[in-house]
Amino acid sequence: MRRLRDFFSSRRGAMVFTVTHMFLGAVTLGIALFRGTASHLAFHHETLLGHANFAASVLASDHARAANAIANNNVISAAIMGPRFAVEADNITMDETAAIACPQHHNAHMQFICHSYQRNKPRARGKLAWARAKQSLVWSSLSKLSADLDRVAGLRAVDTIERTIATVDGNVRMRVEDPTSQKVVWGADATREGCTLAQKDALDSPMPGSAFPLLMPNLLGGLPEALVRELPQVICGASKDGAPVRLSGVPSVARKAAESCTALEEQMRCEAARAGAAEDGMRSFAACGGEPGAAVKIPSQNNDEPTFSSEVTPYAHCTVMTPQAGARLALRGAYAMRAGRGGARLTCTFDVDRCHDEKLASVSKDYLDGLGLTSRTSASASAESVRAPSNADWNHSDDFRVCATAFKPLNQTMVAISDGVHALVSFGTSPSAAAMRDAYVFRSCGKWYFPDGPGAFSAVAHDQQPFVAAWSFALVRGDVSGGAP
Repeated sequence: MRRLRDFFSSRRGAMVFTVTHMFLGAVTLGIALFRGTASHLAFHHETLLGHANFAASVLASDHARAANAIANNNVISAAIMGPRFAVEADNITMDETAAIACPQHHNAHMQFICHSYQRNKPRARGKLAWARAKQSLVWSSLSKLSADLDRVAGLRAVDTIERTIATVDGNVRMRVEDPTSQKVVWGADATREGCTLAQKDALDSPMPGSAFPLLMPNLLGGLPEALVRELPQVICGASKDGAPVRLSGVPSVARKAAESCTALEEQMRCEAARAGAAEDGMRSFAACGGEPGAAVKIPSQNNDEPTFSSEVTPYAHCTVMTPQAGARLALRGAYAMRAGRGGARLTCTFDVDRCHDEKLASVSKDYLDGLGLTSRTSASASAESVRAPSNADWNHSDDFRVCATAFKPLNQTMVAISDGVHALVSFGTSPSAAAMRDAYVFRSCGKWYFPDGPGAFSAVAHDQQPFVAAWSFALVRGDVSGGAP
């Protein structure tokens, strides 16, 4: 003990003691500096993580709010269609009732209905014009608003992000990946579904037929409800199979279609009779109402089909007459002719069902054109329709996903200190802090979606989701990478 005390009291001992303390101090200082650079790196990454998450959250939440606003616009656009369907149906029913009542001059009740129609039709016509104008204005305005709303929401979110982060740290740079800045993500047409929903609401309400007997008695019973079932296809193109509208419940349309088919059947009977009486199988049918100068041709071979006028040919079907076929066809109204001189007798029938189906569609179109209700196509109405996401699988589409990348270079003084400390602590064997230099970018992504899992909205049909304001947002991914954004 005495020798140790004497050693530290000597000059040599004092030097060893001093050097030892300096070494320990250097190690302590290195450890402190190392921990300081590590803390700085952690703080650097945490702040970038916060910036990226903040940006992605703001973008996704603003787009979700825009989606809910678009859904509300769709609900309004669909809701206004129900009253229009009812007003259109009541006006048509008034016209058809008057067409029945007014010609019956000998019937006092019918004349009362006719006078009620003449007195109240101007009011009904004005209400119809107002309903059409209001619906057109609402659809046009809300559709344009919906088309721009999502894009404007994205631009507003980017401006908010840049101003907020610049206030916190002016050295941070941000890059935003937002599909809405490149394309319209709400560009599909949901008009058909909207009008179908409006039709269901209208039929469950007292709107169809509300004009009766307030304005005049109704002679056609359930015609307003029947028309409301057809009008979504007429006004909105809501037919899923593309079949034309057939207004069989409208008396004037059904009567005109039946008269057209009766006239064509009579024309076929006339042509068959005149051609069958000709020895050469050729006879002009201008006298039967066909085109002047044209002729019906009876075939020389038994297995050939005769040729009638262009109006009759689609509905004429001929076969060689046999006792069995004759018995069956006699019940359907058949017309006989001989296939050329000495040929077999042919029996021709008129396809009444096909004629009535086609003429009903044709007459219905002309009737609707006269009312200003020309059937709508998706191409012509793209500027005035309710909106749906352009991508049918939007809940799993990148169209409804945004990403934000935060970038800020590390302080080079801190990097140099970290390199020195690493060298000091490892006695020169540790490499430089390459990872610290490279990892200075953080990317975070968010999405907005309709909840299709368990919950209050899980049962909403996919094509009706653009009519339910329940869109949400969430952060979905984040990663650290190198390089400037």
